[in-house]
Amino acid sequence: MATDPLRFEARQLSQATVVVVEDDAAIRDILRAVLTALGFRDVLTYRNGRDALQAIEHNPPNLVITDWAMAPMDGRSLIREIRRASRRPEVATVPIVVLTAHGTPAVLREAMDAGANQFVLKPIVPQRLLDRVIWALTDHRPFELKDGFYRPVEAKAGIAGKPDGGPVETATWEID
Repeated sequence: MATDPLRFEARQLSQATVVVVEDDAAIRDILRAVLTALGFRDVLTYRNGRDALQAIEHNPPNLVITDWAMAPMDGRSLIREIRRASRRPEVATVPIVVLTAHGTPAVLREAMDAGANQFVLKPIVPQRLLDRVIWALTDHRPFELKDGFYRPVEAKAGIAGKPDGGPVETATWEID
């Protein structure tokens, strides 16, 4: 269903499942509390990317929020694993929001290049988080398959296909 970000309804959040991947227990608890207060019914939290990836593979969520700097699997590696072309499309194209205290242009570019849909800077500001979550959930850009990984097509004029002129394989995602 197409959703206007300005008319996004709270009931849609209550129908969505969000996976939070954060290695800091206090921040995980804050995110769970904020997301629940914002209307999410199902907030599943994981302390590392490996555990989250296993859960995502078996039960794809509507949204993933992942910390960028964590171990043993950092946010970039988690995003790349989710976006791997060998995964089912409902896994490989799930919207991903990166949560980071490292808001440098280089980190943000790296996150987007890895396949993130959106990002939120720490410290967590509930309204900013909600804005980014809604943006990610209503992001209807197609996905391109490049070098074995899906990633949202950048919002640039003139994207018509691959640089060699061939077609771009795409997949789209939206909440049921």
